[in-house]
Amino acid sequence: MSALFPVLGGRDGDPKAVQWGRLSNEWALKLHGQSLERLAERGGLSPLEIWWNVHHLPFGSKPLDPMEPHTFAKAIRASVE
Repeated sequence: MSALFPVLGGRDGDPKAVQWGRLSNEWALKLHGQSLERLAERGGLSPLEIWWNVHHLPFGSKPLDPMEPHTFAKAIRASVE
């Protein structure tokens, strides 16, 4: 298993991967019915899904600032560089 979890899609400048340790396997199972390992095998999570996971938010939650998940994903990436 890689030290970094893959980020799906995203915008230019978004990270391609984030720290595994910031993500909740329990929340991944709750939202997606799949473990983080399985989600990584399938390509990872989008910046919005990562934001939901880390903040333990329900599926479909919308941030007040639409850029927040992208900014957050970049902050997670920056903490491993």
